[in-house]
Amino acid sequence: MIRFNQFLFIFWEILFVNFVIQKFFLFLRANFLGMYQQEQKYKIPVQRMAEGVHTIQLEIQKEFIEQQKIEEMQDMQVQVVVEFTKRLQLHTMVISLHGWVQVPCDRCLESLQVQISNTSSFVVKQSTSHEELSESEDVIFYSHDQTELDISHILYEIIMVSMPLKKVHDDKVCNSSITSYITKQSKEQTIDPRWESLKNIFKN
Repeated sequence: MIRFNQFLFIFWEILFVNFVIQKFFLFLRANFLGMYQQEQKYKIPVQRMAEGVHTIQLEIQKEFIEQQKIEEMQDMQVQVVVEFTKRLQLHTMVISLHGWVQVPCDRCLESLQVQISNTSSFVVKQSTSHEELSESEDVIFYSHDQTELDISHILYEIIMVSMPLKKVHDDKVCNSSITSYITKQSKEQTIDPRWESLKNIFKN
């Protein structure tokens, strides 16, 4: 009876260990697959495309912020339409996007949703020399051995350009306690005596 119980214990222990190992490998697979899919999401298979117009729709969410390491953003929901026209030698690409980005308010530092919208056009060309790679902002070069075109950094730049210079809530929406504190602190700041002397000189 004791041997049977020991055998049963070992049997269930082996089953449990196998279960844990399977779950662990499934977890690793899901994470690596997710990372790979995110990386591939913003790549256009230029070399494999047939000539003609190709429309690609993308949705940019919070993981894009982590991927691009954008510290000033908290969240985002942006719809992107890429219209890629492939020709024999010269290709064109039009990127249209709209949605919202969540950032801290410049005035009260609380979360603020900013609406963004932009349409940008590019010429895509296969480079014949290394010097061409940084020739123009509106021309995107790719090397002859490059099968895919990664547009993640282009999307990042378009989003950043689409952001307003001043990102603030309406006066009634801003956190009044924080804005009052900031105003109070700015008023209480002491002026350097040297600057005060200069002010008196200009007054005279």
